[in-house]
Amino acid sequence: MANEELLLQVNPVFLTAKGCIGLMAGAGIEDAQKLMPYIDMSALSSDKTSDTPAEVARAYSVNVEVRYNYSNLTAFASGCDVIVDLPCGYAPRALAAARAGKQYYGFDLPAVINEMAPAVEKIASEEEKKYIHFAAVDATNYDSLRKALDGVTGKLCIVMDGLVGFFTDPELNSLVSNIHRLLDEFGGVWTTPDPYVNKIVSAVFTAVFGNSGIDIIKTMTEGSSRIANTNSGKNAMSNGNPDDAIKYLKQHGFEIELVNYSDKLPMILSLGGDTEAMKRLRKEYADIPQMVITAVRSDVQKQRSTGTGKFSVNMAISGNELKCALSGRLDTITAPELLQKFNETTGDSINKITVDLTETEYISSAGLRVMLIMFKSLKEKREFSVINYSKELKEIFDVTGFSEILGIG
Repeated sequence: MANEELLLQVNPVFLTAKGCIGLMAGAGIEDAQKLMPYIDMSALSSDKTSDTPAEVARAYSVNVEVRYNYSNLTAFASGCDVIVDLPCGYAPRALAAARAGKQYYGFDLPAVINEMAPAVEKIASEEEKKYIHFAAVDATNYDSLRKALDGVTGKLCIVMDGLVGFFTDPELNSLVSNIHRLLDEFGGVWTTPDPYVNKIVSAVFTAVFGNSGIDIIKTMTEGSSRIANTNSGKNAMSNGNPDDAIKYLKQHGFEIELVNYSDKLPMILSLGGDTEAMKRLRKEYADIPQMVITAVRSDVQKQRSTGTGKFSVNMAISGNELKCALSGRLDTITAPELLQKFNETTGDSINKITVDLTETEYISSAGLRVMLIMFKSLKEKREFSVINYSKELKEIFDVTGFSEILGIG
């Protein structure tokens, strides 16, 4: 199975990330258009989204373009010389940052970086290349993030758009702790619109499409869920209540400033030159802030380490039973390896699966998704068992609902 196919199964939002650059290119954003020939869009093309109504496609495009531009405005006005784009996806922010004289670090999953880095290399000027860096990371793994920043000097502006809504509570806690540690060391800020996404969608699309905006929002949300095949909005940073996000961040040692650059938004190309719609958009956006977050307390209790051990999978077949022993971190980077080995090992004769977590340090939502695939492969679900898990792993299973799904007592 190709790496991209594996990634789609363990991290389905990967498909949505590819869709964003397609929307940007279609809107006429030059940097996105230059990148498109070097990005494989076949996975998106094979997805059954061709029946998407034109107005819904336009809604997607406006939303993506506005948020991209707004995050750029916030990052470039932050006073930081280093832009950390987490996750960078396939957006052309690297080129915009380089032209602004900012050192740019694009972080994402290996499959994204392996495609995006050479694509940017092909279209960037020699001068722009001096500013652009990419690295594969797992945002819940501090050592992964810190290693990617080796040699960096200067304050960081960590740009995060559209990530936290796909995290479980344990993942969010790890992410927030990791960001705090990075800002403690390097200084700078973390900026995100994520707690205001519901307000952004409602205000922006109602302004653009008038009375029909609410219906378009509903359809767009349903389409997003179908494409990504994942749920969002379950944690304090993305439950639709920004006050909960502010409270959560303050509890974790951050201070939050709310900024607004609606008057500086460039003409949104997706509007097709409709200046009246642009005026309405700026007016509506005047009530939507972006968070600029600083680490102000170094005495807060840091999240416990989620492991640094090398990941490995040991699979063995005994009769009709597949025994799977995992060690290290089962996260967004390592989950495809587990799925690949499972696909290579399993067969029609397997009617029982035992997963041994004796040496497993951490499991992310991507890892849980692979375990669910393994679980669903059995006709008799009671023949799937998870053994020798730590209390920390049991907490992850409990919080995510997987204790009930997988029958973990």
